[in-house]
Amino acid sequence: MKYTVKNLLILSVFVSIVYQACKKENTSADKKTDSKIAAQIAINLYKSLSGSNGGANIQNGLNAYSNINKKNSKLAVNSFYVGECGLMMDTTVSFDWSRGDSITTLTDKIKFTSLCKTASLLRGYTFDDSTTIIGKTPTFGFTRVATQHFAVYGIDLAYTQFSLNGKSSFKTSDYPLNGSKTVKYNSFSTNYILKGVKFNTGTDPKVISPNIYEGTADFSGEHVYDGGSPSYNTDKYTGTVEFLGNWKVKITYNGTAYTVDLNTGIVI
Repeated sequence: MKYTVKNLLILSVFVSIVYQACKKENTSADKKTDSKIAAQIAINLYKSLSGSNGGANIQNGLNAYSNINKKNSKLAVNSFYVGECGLMMDTTVSFDWSRGDSITTLTDKIKFTSLCKTASLLRGYTFDDSTTIIGKTPTFGFTRVATQHFAVYGIDLAYTQFSLNGKSSFKTSDYPLNGSKTVKYNSFSTNYILKGVKFNTGTDPKVISPNIYEGTADFSGEHVYDGGSPSYNTDKYTGTVEFLGNWKVKITYNGTAYTVDLNTGIVI
């Protein structure tokens, strides 16, 4: 297929996700502690909002789908600028990628609609994205599935403050192939319902992820893993996320609250 600038931006995120997955040949499939689950829930949600798992990066405001860092913003504007009333996009992008003896396929289904307050005044956008990555190496296979269903509105006329409601999900699975003993089956999935989320994009070009200072999310999910027994172990979980601002969240899970630094993934 012909690689346009926009497609290359999607491909750059794809390569990053695949590279991280391919490094996990010694993936741990052990039962996670509550604090590790809280950290994983926080990081998966933040990656979803910042586009690290595929899809849109809300930090880019009305140009959310650019999905690249600020130093490449000219490419983002030239390839896909959403600051127009009535703009709609509904498309599917697919890539096949090989590196050495590994083969990976990405499919990204994208639907975008700009929302306007008047005929010429942009108000926000709705965004639906589903990214699926399937890969195989000689010893293990992996899948990554991320979804975003967002409605985003500008709060101020400068378009630096935004509100968001919607849903997102992320599932990662790793499994052995060809009798490999170095990888055990391990799957971690989480679904989020976001309510009253508010964030600012700021003006610092060094900041490439959103500062979410208000809002909550309900989450549910499960960890399925090979713990050595004849059948897979399954741990299910539900709880809430409260955004505290300054890249921190409070995860309440299993009767305990954990504060997580979103930049490091560390429970503090």
